[in-house]
Formats: sequence, C-alpha cells, structure tokens
Amino acid sequence: MGGLTTREMPDRKTRANRYAAGEVLAEDEDGDQDFWGQEFFAEEAADEAYETESEPEDRLDQDFDEPEEEPGSGEDSDAAEAAVREPKRKALKPPDPGERRGVRASTRARVEDGEAERRRANDQAELLAEAARTEIENLRSLAALEAAAAEVRASADVQRTRYVGPMLRWASRRVGDTEQTTLEVRNMALPPELERQVAPEPPPPARCAVTGALARYRDPVSGAPYADLQAFRLLRQGRA
Repeated sequence: MGGLTTREMPDRKTRANRYAAGEVLAEDEDGDQDFWGQEFFAEEAADEAYETESEPEDRLDQDFDEPEEEPGSGEDSDAAEAAVREPKRKALKPPDPGERRGVRASTRARVEDGEAERRRANDQAELLAEAARTEIENLRSLAALEAAAAEVRASADVQRTRYVGPMLRWASRRVGDTEQTTLEVRNMALPPELERQVAPEPPPPARCAVTGALARYRDPVSGAPYADLQAFRLLRQGRA
C-alpha cells in the first residue's frame, strides 16, 4: 500500500468562508447533479470507461509485437508489466460551473419554448374546433333558408282560381260627412229576410168613443179610446 498523503488544511477563517459558500451554492450543486446525472451523460461516461478498459488489451498486443528484451533488464520489465497491469484511466473532467449554468439556462429556455409551442397548438386546436362548429351552424341556417325560399316559390307557382260561388259582400265607406253601407249579393238568391219590402200604410187615427174627437188615451178595461177625463168618466158610468 502506498504511503498516506497529507495536505495542509486552511485556517479556520478560510474554512468558515468556504463552508458558508457551500451552503449558499448547495441549491446550484443539486441542480448540477440532477442535470449531469441524466441518462445521456451516464451513457457517455460508460462509453469512456469502456474505451479505458479496452486499452490494456491493445497494450498487451503491442507488448507481444515488440522484441523480447535482454534478461538483464529486470527493472524495466517490472515497470512495463506494472504499466500493463495498471493502465491509466482517463479522468472525467468536471464541467465548468459557468458552463453548467449556461446549459441549464438553455435547457430551461428549450422547455419553455416547448410549453409555449404546445399552448399555441392547443389554442389552434380550439380555434379549429370553434370554426367547425360555426360551419355546421351556418350550414343548418342555410338549409333552413333554402327550404323556406323553396316553399315560397312553390306557393307562388300554384294557379289561383277565382271563386264563383255564392257570396255576400258588405262594403262600408264614408261619403262626405255620412257613412254609406252597401250589401252586394253574388251568385245567390236573397233570403226572404233580406228581400226589399214595402212598408204598410199607417192606420187611421183613433177617435174618442164619446165625443168623436182625436183620442189620446185608451181605456185599459174596455179598450175604447177617449180624449179627456170627462169622456173617461162617462165611459165608466156607461159600463156601470
């Protein structure tokens, strides 16, 4: 085993400052570990490790191709064998913190751009769906209007026949300051109630049964006409 390696520790003031800085940058280091611990970087590290492990076989092949050295050079052989047994591995250089932050910023920007693109796609899909619904409603309205227009045209094409049956027509019109009403009869005979009639002559005036003068009254018991009170008394006395 090799000897222990010692290193000097900084003074307490410097160690305290570094410890404080470590707490401040803890969140950034966690973000760096999450970012660099992705599958892509793990595959890249595995490829580099595979290349490093394949180097000893190549060096062994080179040792077989080289001519054998003289027996006197034991130390050189031991050194060469040690070099073959312990190949140098490529150390993965940690990325620069500034580069990590730049990569994180670019990754975040790509993620935000992707989300914005998805939102735009959703908005476009909603607009297309709304346009489709509007088109369907417009087609329905157009079909209804076309049906109404066809019905109007069909009713206009029907030949109108003139009515020639019986008909009574009342007409009322204003002539000057008076109103004139007429009755027109077509294609029918007037009922008796509507035929023109001649008013009968008025009866002759009634005469008093006592005096012969024009009678103004009529006895409710006998029905005889009389002209005044004296004629009425005489009618009653005669009946008595």
